[in-house]
Amino acid sequence: MNDFGNPVHGLRFALFVSSALVAIPSIVQGQAPDQVGRLDEIVVTAQKREQNIQDVPVAVTALSAEAIIANRIQSVNDLSAVTPNLTVRPGAGGGRAPQYSMRGIYTFGSALGTDKGVSLYIDGVYVQNVSGSIFDFADIDQIEVLRGPQGTLFGRNSTGGAVSITTRNPTGEFGIRQEFTYGNYSQVRSKTRIDFPRVGPLSLSISYLHSERDGDTRNLGAGTVWDHGPATGYAHGLLKSPQRLGDEKVDGIFVAAAFDFHPDFDLSYKFDYSDTDFTPPAVGVAYLATPAVAAFGGTPPSTTPYLFYSAARNPMTPIATRRPDAVNNWYTTAGSTKTYGHNLTASWRVNDWATLKNILAYRRTDLYVNSQLDGLGGLVVPTSGVPFLFVANNVGGFDKQWSDELQFNVSRHRFNLTAGIIHFQNDQESGGTAGEFNSLQGAAVVGQGTSTPGPFVVPANTGYVRPNVRVKSDAFYVQPEIHLTDQIDFVAGYRITKDRKEGKEVVPGSVQPYSPSLGRSSPSGTRMTGARISWASITSHWTTYSPM
Repeated sequence: MNDFGNPVHGLRFALFVSSALVAIPSIVQGQAPDQVGRLDEIVVTAQKREQNIQDVPVAVTALSAEAIIANRIQSVNDLSAVTPNLTVRPGAGGGRAPQYSMRGIYTFGSALGTDKGVSLYIDGVYVQNVSGSIFDFADIDQIEVLRGPQGTLFGRNSTGGAVSITTRNPTGEFGIRQEFTYGNYSQVRSKTRIDFPRVGPLSLSISYLHSERDGDTRNLGAGTVWDHGPATGYAHGLLKSPQRLGDEKVDGIFVAAAFDFHPDFDLSYKFDYSDTDFTPPAVGVAYLATPAVAAFGGTPPSTTPYLFYSAARNPMTPIATRRPDAVNNWYTTAGSTKTYGHNLTASWRVNDWATLKNILAYRRTDLYVNSQLDGLGGLVVPTSGVPFLFVANNVGGFDKQWSDELQFNVSRHRFNLTAGIIHFQNDQESGGTAGEFNSLQGAAVVGQGTSTPGPFVVPANTGYVRPNVRVKSDAFYVQPEIHLTDQIDFVAGYRITKDRKEGKEVVPGSVQPYSPSLGRSSPSGTRMTGARISWASITSHWTTYSPM
């Protein structure tokens, strides 16, 4: 019996092939005599210096490049499957910003300038806005998930933990690697990496990623045209509701350059860019009050005077607790996210036991999307025939940040020290595009089928300017570690941070033409102490105290 058409069987086949390919190098390594009976050393940077994972007093899940491929980790949303006590889910509202939950700390920083309980780092650089983490991984070398408070070294935005992503460095030798994946829903994913031979002190590598996938839910309101031009000053024009919901197309590029000027001095530059076009996930209807259900039947009571618009063309969303195959999200249109970042890292080995490291970075993310949050596409006011939106969303904005961190590491036989200073600046805007409502609630729309023919015209919010928040932060941290004996270590840590935040939002229709600037500046400190006791290098126990 041929079962290749069954998507479940196809998935099993793909997993079997993937597992077999990954197992081959493990078998080869196991045949080496000096490898028998010994675990491979896993090096992590959970304490901002390279250490064996068994010597780190932190609960860490480390994923190598091979493990990332084997487990099909393509974005932060995939980390839940391989990391204990971590849940990552796409956020509501159509923007796909991830929501983190780790060790009881739930974080979804939708409000501008808010701090999260789980922080994200890319090549040692903190990413402030959750929208800035919406991109597929182009070329990742290692992912470390640090569970539990990491306030001393990673700041008070890591009460629940931190996710640290390290990208690949160039090898300096010529090589080409090609990965290709095909799956159901017309999924195609291709990743190409080229390493160029070293020229003088320069080593260079370039990676390109293309990924696309059809959505898993049909849109019963597909083809509906919305005119955003008058409201946005034609920054956005006619947008059409898509055939499917959950589509995604990603193109990304990653460039890494390493400069080897001196044996004791390393300089590297990395650039990543990701361009994502997508349609928001489907929104269904699980329950409605009885009057509303009656309205869907075509006999609206006076308390709910709404009917479905053009029921033959735009059928209703099924009211069911089971996942539907199709919904009516006629206001939803395609969105886009563009993210890019620069990273310049310099490291100087001062002597055999001291190292200075500086990380200078800049990142920017731009997002635009419109989505239907109620699942009730196709409603009209029966008396006038005007389309009606219960709850819809227009989201546009950007996030840009730059930071500079200087680290100092000391590594002696009985003493280790990690210290550093960091300056961070962030500028965020989020809300509706200028001239549009961020949220449409109970809005009547003119256009096709009404006294004003043509595409549905999105209502204007004249004078509206989306909120803006600027953040400046300076911090100093220090964490000494004393090895009292070969089995007992003592660790202490301290971090002091000063934040300055100010925000502004233009609110049309109020007494004032705009709201006053709101600002806050506050220093705060974080402390950590701990003791490590090990027996025969087999069992380690850590006791830590880390107020956030």
